[in-house]
Amino acid sequence: MLNLLLNSLKIEILRLTNIFLFNLKKLPILNDLFTNDIYSSKIIKKICQFLIIIFIIFKELFYKFIYFFTVLYLSKLLLPSNFINYFYHLIILLTILGIFINNKLSTISKNKQLNILIFNFDATKYLKTNIIYNSFKNLIINSILLLIIGYTYKTSIIVTLSLSVLMIFSRFIGEILNISFYKKFKTTFQTNKILYFISLIIFFILATLPLKNIFISNNLIIILTIISIIVGIVYLKLLLINKKIYKSLLKNNQEKEVFLLKNPEKTIVNKKGLDLLNTLFFKRNITGNIRKKDSLIIIIIYSIIIFLIYNNLEFSQQMKELLKNNLAWFILIIFFLNKGAIITKNMFINCDSSLLNYNFYKEKEVILSLFYKRLFSIVKINLIPAIVISIGNVLLLFISKEINIYVYFSIVLFILSLSILISTHYLVIYYLFQPFNKEREVKNNNYSLILLITYMICFSLINLKINTILLSIYCIIITIIYLIVSLILVKTYAKKTFKLSN
Repeated sequence: MLNLLLNSLKIEILRLTNIFLFNLKKLPILNDLFTNDIYSSKIIKKICQFLIIIFIIFKELFYKFIYFFTVLYLSKLLLPSNFINYFYHLIILLTILGIFINNKLSTISKNKQLNILIFNFDATKYLKTNIIYNSFKNLIINSILLLIIGYTYKTSIIVTLSLSVLMIFSRFIGEILNISFYKKFKTTFQTNKILYFISLIIFFILATLPLKNIFISNNLIIILTIISIIVGIVYLKLLLINKKIYKSLLKNNQEKEVFLLKNPEKTIVNKKGLDLLNTLFFKRNITGNIRKKDSLIIIIIYSIIIFLIYNNLEFSQQMKELLKNNLAWFILIIFFLNKGAIITKNMFINCDSSLLNYNFYKEKEVILSLFYKRLFSIVKINLIPAIVISIGNVLLLFISKEINIYVYFSIVLFILSLSILISTHYLVIYYLFQPFNKEREVKNNNYSLILLITYMICFSLINLKINTILLSIYCIIITIIYLIVSLILVKTYAKKTFKLSN
């Protein structure tokens, strides 16, 4: 099993090294400096492999830090009087929720495809090894971060370490239950809509219990940890998955990327040319389901918040203060809710990857005409959850007895203009950097870098304290300027940049 792990890690690091060297060679500054001999240089490869390992470690630490920090911040916001116990409570609930909506074993990755389908690794042994390795890695990272939090807020070391172990073995159980569920029903937890929404509703209900002074106690955490260790080890021994099942999972995963609606043409009238092409694309991708899913989750969250406001005067004032002076939090929320990245990827998979092989599709007039139509469609899709959030915020203000009418209008305008801004941003960088190759992989470093910078900007603004009226004015001005600049950039450069990547 150790040899299997080492071999799979070598393959992954070598794959990432070659991708890194390929992208490095494409940089204008280094294009002439590096030749194809770079791939055979052992020294350069060793340096790259070292940098990749450092990057992977840093990335894992960064993501976990963001996760724990966000939960801790929410705990302080919702229950400042006993936030550390609330933090532990939420972490356990999120871990259990992750079993149903964030399963890793059934998720298809390039590394799994190479090892199981190309290098013919034994699927059961490989996936068991993969689970153990990832669990051990997460155990170390979780323990470090939780111990820092525990030390800072003077909580029991035993409880903190128990929580870390519980998170890992709960994942064991969830992974194996998901495979068993797939074997029987040919679908995973996260693709089963009924189970998905039931899990979310139960989570939100249980998450409100500490506000009524009902917590998952320290003793219960330790008991749950012991049970999860026993059950997790037993379940791991019972895990059986072969190449046939994995291929079935792969097919299932690929089908999720191509959404087909039967006879969509029958629902379309008075459309032709590029207008018909754009309408067909969005009909076949069943955008209505995307909107309904997000909107339903938002409605559930706001229903629970309204319930809490009615039962907790202090919480009511906190929400009022948040909406009046700390609305920048919604920049990050709208960023994550926006479907621009998913839609542009589907544009490439289901439309552009084929049509970009034809010269007519790369003409300036065609590119611009389709860009405008797509921009309108993407904005329309993303405005639905934005409108639901705006209505929810207005209701929260009304219940909190806010009397300034301008604040109500400002919140609505801010959320809607922000949604338009982010939708435009995703489509513009898709046209200016078209990052996907024929294998549907991101091959443009600039595209990935811009998305990372966008996320960092959104995250850095969450603590921005500014009057909501001023914030909405700034956001509207920035959105208008960004729209104008984006349209000029697309008009000027899209003919050269909107093409198939190598």
